[in-house]
Amino acid sequence: MKGFCLEEKLTNNVVLIPGGYPRHDQNLLKYEKVKNLTQSEAIIYAPTLSSLLTANDTKYTYSIIQAVTFIPMILKAFPERTLIFRPHPEDLDLIASGIQTQRAQAFRELLALCENHPKCVLDNNKTNYIESFAKSAVMISDTSAIAFSYFLTTGKPVIFFSPDQKALKDNLGHIRYIQDREKIGYCVENINGLIETLEKILLNNKHIPPSKDGIIFNEGHSEQYLLENLDYILSGKKHPDWWYLQDYLKEEGE
Repeated sequence: MKGFCLEEKLTNNVVLIPGGYPRHDQNLLKYEKVKNLTQSEAIIYAPTLSSLLTANDTKYTYSIIQAVTFIPMILKAFPERTLIFRPHPEDLDLIASGIQTQRAQAFRELLALCENHPKCVLDNNKTNYIESFAKSAVMISDTSAIAFSYFLTTGKPVIFFSPDQKALKDNLGHIRYIQDREKIGYCVENINGLIETLEKILLNNKHIPPSKDGIIFNEGHSEQYLLENLDYILSGKKHPDWWYLQDYLKEEGE
């Protein structure tokens, strides 16, 4: 989300441009229109795409199996709160296609729960999540990019649930997205920690206000930034504020 990235593989000319994220700017405008039309009391659970078979070193990026246990516990601990279950749209398609994996079965169990529990609501809108953002007070996720969209759009807290935070960092800690999770929310790895963090946020109203610093560039005017600097992109002229791989390679070779 931090910026545009252009790459010319034949010349090793990779350029990192701190442009911003036009879709986020549109989300801000949509959210501004609906944020005061509803009470912000719900809890959203929005896991990453999970149903497919994946490599073993990514297993700690998912929370859906544990969610079969912690979603009923959340509903019991906060009976006055609605819980919005927002699966990844591709997971809904995969479930409908009949995919058979352990995590797909966990999805089916949660979908059945939402169908029968009066305080559990399924958000299956494939293109618009802004209304659910407005209805909520906090999001629970794992490694889904929607967690960053949620925080950057609403400023509300996020809880990242991963079953083994150390293993996740050992395997994927080099990825900036994993590093930045602790900047915008709380990382927990067990159900007790999840419930305690929810209580701190919802009941005691105690949470550290996260910061957007270093997470998003040119918020609200990313398209304008692109237009203003389009000549640098088209002409190849060097921009004083952009990072160029060629410069880095020269420094390494010196």
